[in-house]
Amino acid sequence: MLDSKKQSRLLARAAQLVDGHPADLTPDEVRRTELAPLVRATVVSGVCLLVLAALAPRFVDGFAPHVLAGVPGAVHLALAGLSVPSWRRVTLIFACATSGLLVFATGGAFTQLGRLGAPGQGVVLYPLFCFAVAVLHLGVAAPVWRRFNAALARAEAHAAARREL
Repeated sequence: MLDSKKQSRLLARAAQLVDGHPADLTPDEVRRTELAPLVRATVVSGVCLLVLAALAPRFVDGFAPHVLAGVPGAVHLALAGLSVPSWRRVTLIFACATSGLLVFATGGAFTQLGRLGAPGQGVVLYPLFCFAVAVLHLGVAAPVWRRFNAALARAEAHAAARREL
């Protein structure tokens, strides 16, 4: 058994294991709380994409524009709705993958930037708006994932140190 002085030193060290940050959250609490901003960003991007899908006839004729923004928007909202703490990590990975696919699907619109002043510019603007929503979602996701992974590593290291005691 450890004496109380050594035990308190080990507990103090365990509280500052990674980067000097206190690890006061358990791994389960980190999984539950740290990804909340990304859930909100996923809901916002889903709503924006569904609004773009509703506005599609103002930009482009046909059914394809509804699908281009509507399906990823519906997927974002469904994944955010399924984002209970036990599934949150997986659902948000799929939401980020959906945004990444939308970026690739709409990135070709940059080759038509020369048509922006001409009639029929909606054919160029609509995918650019979809691209912007997807890029903003991924822009929010990157720092949230970094913070989440760092906080989870701290919490798991702290939990491992407490188990050793």
